[in-house]
Amino acid sequence: MSAAATPFIYFIRFLRLALGGFLILGVSQLTVDHQKEFEVRKVEAIAYFEQLLANGIQTIPSDHAGLAYEGEFVHIQGVLDTGTLTDPLTGMTLYAGQGPTFRKATGLRRTVEMLQWHEEITGTSSLRESKFTTRWSEKLIDSDRFHSRDLLKGQLHNNPKQLPHETGIWFEMSQLMLGAWPLELSYTHGLDYENPVRPDLMNTVADGWQVVDGLQVSIPSVMPTGQATDLAVGAFRILYAGRTIPYGDSDGQYSAIGLVKDGTLIHPYFGVHWFGLPLLTPGNVSADILLEQALDKLHEDPLPPRIWNFYVFVGWLLCIGVLARFFPNLQRFTEASCPRRAVITIIIAAIGTALIGSFL
Repeated sequence: MSAAATPFIYFIRFLRLALGGFLILGVSQLTVDHQKEFEVRKVEAIAYFEQLLANGIQTIPSDHAGLAYEGEFVHIQGVLDTGTLTDPLTGMTLYAGQGPTFRKATGLRRTVEMLQWHEEITGTSSLRESKFTTRWSEKLIDSDRFHSRDLLKGQLHNNPKQLPHETGIWFEMSQLMLGAWPLELSYTHGLDYENPVRPDLMNTVADGWQVVDGLQVSIPSVMPTGQATDLAVGAFRILYAGRTIPYGDSDGQYSAIGLVKDGTLIHPYFGVHWFGLPLLTPGNVSADILLEQALDKLHEDPLPPRIWNFYVFVGWLLCIGVLARFFPNLQRFTEASCPRRAVITIIIAAIGTALIGSFL
């Protein structure tokens, strides 16, 4: 390294160190400000619900929606309607039936799997043998990359180049009604979960399609009529998973609290949707119980993690490496064993994070 190049290299290292430090401090400060704002909104939400609990809220009829209660926080009890979810490709409709053992559908996912060749290679690197089997896969298996093409034997194991239909499509409910009142779709958050669709929910498919139980899986498949009797490479099946919520009591009754805005029941906005406040629940539940559940959720749930600590810590880890190469007197550190350098680096980074955190 020439003497003229040395100052320039040190300048570049110093510039990298300075830019990295400013970036770390900037991101850390923004993250801290965001968390402080979140904490303020949470306190506001708790105060808001405590005031509602103290003053009480009115229960309004569910059979007639209108603007008479515009801007008021109300309590509604009625039958929840999640609409009908249908895949236009197969006509498969997910429905909930009736009774407490059924669930109401809020989402539907289509997965298309195709029967394809799969190659298993055995043997050593000098003598490899290929064994071909068929398997169902949502992803395309590229047969052009097979090790053995069996060209001389005339047994080409070719897979189709594309799936017959688009896979991974999610169908979302378009509306959520409690009696005659529209609800924000976010009301179901925290109540629903995704699970395979059971056979008793799959009895409506369009002409040209059939529901096949089993078929190497524990859940039913939808396939073109007649295909299941003659399966070959290129055959496909469609699996469904539905996001559902409890049906409610024997009459499908639900209870909800919320703010009326433009004739729709909505969550009061405090920027706390992250908590998934339980403002909708199965059965005929009083407004006080719903308010208490929302308060319990706000009090019990921890705040989001202070991720700025992570950013600062990682930044210190990166900067220590630059510092070690920048200062000649740190040569002993750079020449130390890898475990020793790792321990020292982590200790220094932790101390640096604590020092920066004390000023933010």
